[in-house]
Amino acid sequence: MLTIRRRQSAMFAQIAVDRFVGELSAHFREHLPRQFGALGEEGVREAIRYGIGRARSYRIESEAGVRVFVQLMFVFGPAFDSDPKLPWASRCLSGAGDERARVGRLLDVATRSRRQRA
Repeated sequence: MLTIRRRQSAMFAQIAVDRFVGELSAHFREHLPRQFGALGEEGVREAIRYGIGRARSYRIESEAGVRVFVQLMFVFGPAFDSDPKLPWASRCLSGAGDERARVGRLLDVATRSRRQRA
């Protein structure tokens, strides 16, 4: 039987986070070139890591949920979740329901808000 120790498990988790950060960074390079250019590769990676931590504070743990959270950070600003001009964000994130329901509401409301701003 194979035994995975805590240190090894943490290493696997870090590898998964690094992979996710790399994939999301490449996505931003392609789809948000202005923001990517302003921050640079390392700045984007730091912002993504910051977003992962912020998402976790709202019990958002899945890759899909964290991806939505970080993308909204890049669109609405790094503190969109606590911005008094965007009260819908904290309401959606702190509202009832499981992660999928809260992230779904957040994305719906964010999409409507973005359309209204355009």
